Amino acid sequence: MLSRYLNLVILGLCSTVILLSSIAQPSAQAQDAPICFNESPYCITGRIAEFWQQNGGLTVFGLPITDQQGEVIEGQSLQVQWFERNRLELHPENQPPYDVLIGRLGDDLLKRDGRDWFAFPQSEPIEGCAFFADTNHNVCGDILALWRSQGIETDGEAGISAEESLALFGLPLSDEMEETLSDGQTYTVQWFERARFELHPENQPPYNVLLGLLGREILESPGSDDPTPDPTPSPDPVSDERIVFQSNRDGNREIYVMNLDGSGQTNLTNHPARDENPTWSPDGTRIAFESDRDGPYNIYIMNADGTGVTRITDSEADDEDPAWSPDGASLSFLSNLRNGGLAVAVVPADGSAQADVIGVSPNSLFFAWQPNSAALLLHIGGSRFEGGRVTTFAPGDSQPGLELADPGFFQAPAWSVDGASLFYVAQPAVEGAFTPEAIESVVNARRRRTVEWAAGDRCASR
Repeated sequence: MLSRYLNLVILGLCSTVILLSSIAQPSAQAQDAPICFNESPYCITGRIAEFWQQNGGLTVFGLPITDQQGEVIEGQSLQVQWFERNRLELHPENQPPYDVLIGRLGDDLLKRDGRDWFAFPQSEPIEGCAFFADTNHNVCGDILALWRSQGIETDGEAGISAEESLALFGLPLSDEMEETLSDGQTYTVQWFERARFELHPENQPPYNVLLGLLGREILESPGSDDPTPDPTPSPDPVSDERIVFQSNRDGNREIYVMNLDGSGQTNLTNHPARDENPTWSPDGTRIAFESDRDGPYNIYIMNADGTGVTRITDSEADDEDPAWSPDGASLSFLSNLRNGGLAVAVVPADGSAQADVIGVSPNSLFFAWQPNSAALLLHIGGSRFEGGRVTTFAPGDSQPGLELADPGFFQAPAWSVDGASLFYVAQPAVEGAFTPEAIESVVNARRRRTVEWAAGDRCASR
């Protein structure tokens, strides 16, 4: 599911779209020479030229409108080149085809004008259309045909898959809507993360659907004497002022940070693998997350600005759901064992030692750190939520410090600040009802009580 701030998008001055017929053809060049155009003073070369040719050329990207140049994009210093319809970014740290990424100019342009795509009317699935549940929009008719006809080759298979089209254009941010473009005419358009599709019924197919000149609209915005953006690096993230979250806005799961008001959204990972479940360190300087970039899911740590990515676990199992100890010295996580079982393990946050398994269960485990980082509470065994036992383990110990047999329904444990009580969600005798309960003086006693909860209240669990 997309974050609330997954794709805030903008529209500035809408520009007309040129017809791509026999005009604007690249000049004949040797394979390794720059590709130049009669209609543009700029040429393209190297990996950007290769990517441009392989993934739609003039139809998708248009003519170059700048040289390749250095810019800061979402807090990263990159080599980029602007085109009429988009911006291509070099990411040599990634394997092809992800070593060239496409700017999210649909997102950028709507955001610049303060247009919140979450406020756009949404729709239910329509027969004959492609419905995208992530944004609740349909893509239909001629726009769908063009969307499906282009894509970034990622699977080595013949034809263009939906995933490849998604990698090129991104998710739809609106249904079809009427908008007046810069030529003063009203057209039917549809916004995507990386494009604006425009219906031009006055043109013969295939030019009856064109892609808006978003690159030109951004660089030639009113009040800008210099068509090249003057980027400003993002400030150093601080966890109590920044939110870390995962998003698949580019068709791949990445880790982002943003300010509390939704501004300053920055992709920290920019990796073709799946990066998920980020969590701040207690001092706000590091982020732990899980990733399958080296095979199975393992636990990684990076600095708050996305630098210094370090692999902390090295397991053939899938290691997931990292949780910092309150002192920031350790990370606990859930490991999906190859035999089908589950384990909770603890590893030093600096990666100086192997993970220490402290609890194994055939079913789901809930766990929570004590506020003083002295022990980790586990719910082991039973069904998914019921039965089994609640125990506390200090990292490195083989015996539990507390045993609470069969707590009944047990979910979402949370310690009190002083560590004297443990709160969790319980299910009393009334079917379908839930109440929070507390284990008081949990380390030394086993007394439980139900906390008052008004009828109609609902619990929220992670």
